[in-house]
Amino acid sequence: MIKIKLLLLSKNVYSKIINHVKEGYPYEVCGVLLGKRFNDICYATEAIKLKNIIKSPRRFWFNVKHWMKVIYQGKEKGLEYIGLYHSHPDSDIVPSLYDLERMVEAPGEVWLIIAYNPPDIRIKAWYIPNYYSRTVPIHLLIS
Repeated sequence: MIKIKLLLLSKNVYSKIINHVKEGYPYEVCGVLLGKRFNDICYATEAIKLKNIIKSPRRFWFNVKHWMKVIYQGKEKGLEYIGLYHSHPDSDIVPSLYDLERMVEAPGEVWLIIAYNPPDIRIKAWYIPNYYSRTVPIHLLIS
């Protein structure tokens, strides 16, 4: 079973994500988190935008080839795939049913959700430890 207790975001990564969320409003935006994993701690040092190809305020999906290319380019720089970030415009930070369906496909993948209800922003990280588990919140620290 995979355990993740803490997600660290650099201030630069946090700012980049928030700017992406605001630019994409009122649609969901999404992107990749890259960095390092140390036992049960993930440190995201890069956030790479992905295009939400369904351009919806309630769902997102991306070009899988682009997603894989971003992960591969990160590996070439010595970075690990941490997971995904995406926004919930005018909504909450809890994973949607659609999110849950996708999360169960990749246990251990971090899902950072940003609820943007202008001007308010809330942010929370989640993961599923294995195929038979429920979502688990991850403590988030911006440094």
